[in-house]
Amino acid sequence: MINQDKNLCAREVGPTILTYHALGSRRDAVTTDPGVFARTIEALVAHGNRCVDLSEWVAAGRPRLAKTFAIAFDDGYRSIALAADSLVRFKLSATVFLVTGFMSRGSNRNARPSWMRDEPILDWTEARELTSAGFRFASHTKSHPNLKLCKYDQISEELIESKSTIEDRLARACDLFAYPFGASNALTRRAVSENYAAAFGVRLDIARQGDDRFDLPRVDAYYIRTDRMIDRLARGEIEPALALRRPPRALKAHAKAWIESIRNRSTVSIRHRPDESIISTCSQ
Repeated sequence: MINQDKNLCAREVGPTILTYHALGSRRDAVTTDPGVFARTIEALVAHGNRCVDLSEWVAAGRPRLAKTFAIAFDDGYRSIALAADSLVRFKLSATVFLVTGFMSRGSNRNARPSWMRDEPILDWTEARELTSAGFRFASHTKSHPNLKLCKYDQISEELIESKSTIEDRLARACDLFAYPFGASNALTRRAVSENYAAAFGVRLDIARQGDDRFDLPRVDAYYIRTDRMIDRLARGEIEPALALRRPPRALKAHAKAWIESIRNRSTVSIRHRPDESIISTCSQ
């Protein structure tokens, strides 16, 4: 349950939502060393920070909370199971945003877009087993397209099918959503608002009560890898560091979005034969 502190001071906001992808020894932008993950959780707990379940926080009206954090994983890589020991040890929860079209294949090799590494994906049995360790599951679409390049009916299909699949397979409500690539606009947010209670982007900031409920910020774990940054996070002193990184990150995101729009401008969809499994790409 979310317990609100009635004596909050002005600087206290919402949780710092830490967002991970894969866990492992590879050195790349989407992989976090399991040891770094464990040290981060240990430091947060040691400094008196509480872990918030994202669904509960949203259902409670996204209250301002003192010294809180939340854990999220995007894409549903199988390696997130390496986080289970830390979650169980400290009795924490983590929200995993699943791309349902990749599930039950054991790998995304035959369906992954060019940006996505060849990495094993959870199947539904594994997802059900992980719920006992504190993992909760939400939607990251059916096939991970850039929704800003999709028409409304295509967006709705991605949202509705992924939500219903998760609820059918796991017998749990699916009320949260994370945008692929963090990409959203007024049209996508309207579609999401018709199907989910809240949605998350990639704006590098701490969540605040005044944020758009359908474009909530998160902190990419890529920026929390050194002992110094872990310590600043645990002590509640991470905001100045995030502020410095926001402008170059935003510039990079705009450049990537422009390049992607050029690549997809003339693409309506990636057609596939009945014996192939290739994800579709939406276009404007």
